[in-house]
Amino acid sequence: MFCSKCGFQNADSAKFCSECAAPLSGPSGQPDSKSSSKLLLWLLLGAISLIVIISASISNHDGEQLTPPAGQGTTPRTGNIANDKLLALSAAEQAYALGAIVNDNCTGDKVFYMGIDATDNGAFWSVHCVGGGSYEVEVSANAAGTTKVLNCSVLKAIGGGECFRRFKGQ
Repeated sequence: MFCSKCGFQNADSAKFCSECAAPLSGPSGQPDSKSSSKLLLWLLLGAISLIVIISASISNHDGEQLTPPAGQGTTPRTGNIANDKLLALSAAEQAYALGAIVNDNCTGDKVFYMGIDATDNGAFWSVHCVGGGSYEVEVSANAAGTTKVLNCSVLKAIGGGECFRRFKGQ
């Protein structure tokens, strides 16, 4: 167990640091430094993932940047915070972020905003990867902006629609 005050590595059973005599946390119910480090790592990874999602933006089929509704500033208001952040970014940032959401092997080169599901404000996007393959990415309207990815060929095969097509009425 590492001392939170001086960083010295102590025996797991130690109650006080052998180097500086500071009390050590652990079995008493408080997290030890290894648990804290793991928690910080997961929080950091979560924050990075959220930044990647936020740093994407979307363009329409003709490659024009989508603009927010009049009088609402620079960020669109769709009822989905992560989607609003995506809409506010450049096409290159959109492609990068959505490709990263698909997987590490996808470098997005074309993105398309399909629309929003009016029942739950889930936002749907399409992304094409440089090496081939196209995917639908759903961005949920929850605090984390969680995502779901589906290969466009699978989407079409199951009768769920097509990628790179705007939802009716949007």
